[in-house]
Amino acid sequence: MAVGNSVVRLAKQRVARCLLAAVALAGMSSVASAGLINVDAITTGTGIGVASTTTAPGGVGSLFGPNKTYTLNFAGGVAPITSISAGGNTYTIVKPADTITIRANQSNHNAPDRGVLFYQGSVTGNTINLKGTRQNSLSDALKTNDVYVGVDNLFTNKGGFYGDNVRSERLDVVFSSGITASASKVFGVFDRGYQNGFNSHDPFKIAAITSVDANGNPTGYGQLISVAKGWGQTSLLGSAITTIDLRNDPHNPNLTSPTTLLVQPVGGVLISTDDLAGAGTTIYGYSLFAYDVTGTGNQLLDWTNKNYFPPNTNHVTNGLDLLSITGLIELHAVPEPASLSMLGLGAGAMLMRRRRRA
Repeated sequence: MAVGNSVVRLAKQRVARCLLAAVALAGMSSVASAGLINVDAITTGTGIGVASTTTAPGGVGSLFGPNKTYTLNFAGGVAPITSISAGGNTYTIVKPADTITIRANQSNHNAPDRGVLFYQGSVTGNTINLKGTRQNSLSDALKTNDVYVGVDNLFTNKGGFYGDNVRSERLDVVFSSGITASASKVFGVFDRGYQNGFNSHDPFKIAAITSVDANGNPTGYGQLISVAKGWGQTSLLGSAITTIDLRNDPHNPNLTSPTTLLVQPVGGVLISTDDLAGAGTTIYGYSLFAYDVTGTGNQLLDWTNKNYFPPNTNHVTNGLDLLSITGLIELHAVPEPASLSMLGLGAGAMLMRRRRRA
């Protein structure tokens, strides 16, 4: 059956990842190298969402400019990922996060405090047609399981195109009832960018949340996993997608001012929960960090500490344009055709025996 084959494949992948991690750890003490499973393909479905139209000025100092008013048409609906092919296995998203919290250091004034979302869409004159449903916050967007929308420059404090800097220091994805870490349960990171070159998939760090307080805030972390730049494949939604950035501005707090148009592909990786914590360990989700974060352990709890969370994270090295795919992902094993045939024969034999008795 596919269950057995999947387990064997996972075991082989685990050995390879452990060898890579051992080599990487030779010169490192507190930060491990991630065992990544590149996503080879995804399938998407359709979901319910509301169509809407609004108007907004362009962003200050942006490609669109504040002196023009734009009509934004949101087509409605969502495009959820229904299956993921990675490492010879098929995975499905089985559970959304209970809470997603973006932690920003409000005392850091290297850039204006902005939220920046990107949507798939197109621009014709002063009319912007966008796929999907309008989102009212970055956290709401990241919970949707929707390839139409994502957060642009999640961790940058400065250097984002046209001032598009979210300025967050940590992203918390929390499952309040807990998850038992295993090889078959994984988290995914999907990014708009290329596999190589200047606009390659941005580096990041990730750690399992090992404990939370009564309000769901992280109170403990596992080891910090480091994911270098240039991971993932770049053709999950075709050769490239056209996206338009929308943000809040001083003259428009509604997260609808257009700023940037980019044409880039999308890639993704999966990270096993038992790479983040030991198999059988109860964890409560994960946190993402910029690649320049230097803290470990309990130091990761204080995102306002500039000794561990640098206040000048740059777009060139730490952008991360995160798609709205944050749920728990699990190995989906189904019987192979030969096994299905055997099941069919068995069912047929049982039916024949029942008829004879009758």
